Amino acid sequence: MKILITGPHKSGKTSLAKQLAIELNLPYINNNLKRSDGLSLYPNLTLDSQIYIFLELYKREIMIDKGIFDRGLLDCLAYTNLLSRKNNSKRFRGDSLLLKVLENTTCECLTKFNLIIVKQPQNMDIDQKEILNYIITFLSKYKFKYLLEPKLEDIYAYFNKNKG
Repeated sequence: MKILITGPHKSGKTSLAKQLAIELNLPYINNNLKRSDGLSLYPNLTLDSQIYIFLELYKREIMIDKGIFDRGLLDCLAYTNLLSRKNNSKRFRGDSLLLKVLENTTCECLTKFNLIIVKQPQNMDIDQKEILNYIITFLSKYKFKYLLEPKLEDIYAYFNKNKG
């Protein structure tokens, strides 16, 4: 079983991922890549580091066949989009081929998950709202099923309903 927990920074992804890993007896896959100062990379990405991070996450999502994934390619893509807009970068937004490759790769990986959970922080700032909107729009555009800010009983009900 593979579960992806995605969403903006400071929304509770790590807490939920660790709790589900224990309760479902699955490995916890920590995709919260850190900078040398210990802070999360995601809200502070540079476009230059984006491809390396994307490839690292891709390898993990393709090679690991079960676990609770704390963040994934979709998060990386959402933050790349945010950073690109904030920096008014034509390198990412203007390169529709690169964007299409990243989107297709993300879709390929998302098909490997049994469940996608989207976490939503309380009292969101503008960046968190944009990240959440990007993630939900992406999942809807490519017709991926997901649970938005579910309670634990909703997660278990989802699995009971979708057995077999």
